[in-house]
Amino acid sequence: VVLYGIDADYNSKYVWRGIICNNVPVIQPSAWVSVNDFTFLIWGNIVAGDEHYQGKINETDFTLSYSYKWWKICLAPSINIYSYPNQDEYPSTGELILKISHPVGIINICSEHSIDVMEYSGSYYGTLGASLEHKINDRLSVDTSISACYGSSKFNSVYLGVSKNALSIIVASFSCNRELPFGFYVKPHIDVSKVLDNELSEQIGKSTVRNIGVMAGKEF
Repeated sequence: VVLYGIDADYNSKYVWRGIICNNVPVIQPSAWVSVNDFTFLIWGNIVAGDEHYQGKINETDFTLSYSYKWWKICLAPSINIYSYPNQDEYPSTGELILKISHPVGIINICSEHSIDVMEYSGSYYGTLGASLEHKINDRLSVDTSISACYGSSKFNSVYLGVSKNALSIIVASFSCNRELPFGFYVKPHIDVSKVLDNELSEQIGKSTVRNIGVMAGKEF
């Protein structure tokens, strides 16, 4: 079975793991193809607001993932390569990622573990959370989630200049997915990150980071 799709996500800012990468509107297009249980994804970040990189792609990611189920547990290992065109000061790097999820009643318990294996070898970032999806009808559903995030000393040192292990962020998300005719869909969403550690909060510049966006795409 071969499936593929494209989408574009317009966001009020680019937030990655609670860190504000671009504090202006961005457009994040992506394209993916899935063959049986394997998926290959290309994702980019285009700065749309009035910032130094306006109108340019300043990040392109490549992800190869595999998904399978064991009993009720869904396991999804992947490799993610991060590259930063037009940003010579940021070297490319890569992570091995393992996503684990398990339904408990109507709630889905999920965890994600990421470890850098290239430029910042040994840097670790992990999350543990829960999500709930509610189908309103055949074409409309809403999804809420909350997760706690942990960064290793090396991760926080590399990306925030603070060399300490920390339970760093609580992230809450809400989205609404509307399926449209001919395989199109639209998905408005809001994400709120609460920084728990004072030193990390000082480096990020805010204790609470909010992002509002809308994604539109098509599956084939």
